[in-house]
Amino acid sequence: MVTIKIKKIFITFLCAFSVACSQEEDSFDVIKKFEGIRTQAYYDDAGVLTIGYGHTEGVKLGDKITVKQADIIFEKDLKYYKKIVDEMVIVETNKSINVALVSFTYNLGAGSLKRSTLLKKLNSGDYIGASKEFNKWVYVGKRKSKGLFKRRCDERRIFERGIKKISRRYGVR
Repeated sequence: MVTIKIKKIFITFLCAFSVACSQEEDSFDVIKKFEGIRTQAYYDDAGVLTIGYGHTEGVKLGDKITVKQADIIFEKDLKYYKKIVDEMVIVETNKSINVALVSFTYNLGAGSLKRSTLLKKLNSGDYIGASKEFNKWVYVGKRKSKGLFKRRCDERRIFERGIKKISRRYGVR
């Protein structure tokens, strides 16, 4: 029992440290930071052919693109994932919450968001409960990924900034 509490405290510390060290604004460019850019097709950690800023649709081994093409594809993908999040989320949000949810969905896909407890909690009005769900999505197969852990911590902190803004707006603490 003590070990579990220590792990939770340590995870909370790492998440806070992660965002404190990155000076990210509430911008969709955070997704570019998480994804990185590759101008040649490659297999990601999950074994999916990927190119540009994490684009997977229609990618073939040997494909090459320019940075400008990657930016264009990113904008198209971003528009798609923003629309998905807008359609699935039925409660009030703001830019911070949307950035976190779009990043999450961009990385995991629309199906993962749709089936997630994160979305169910959020849509029931449990913003805090939803924020705690981010840290469950850190596995590639059965292996915990350090990169996904950091990404989910950053997404959670961005999401929680959004909760604070909504709370202040309505005088809720």
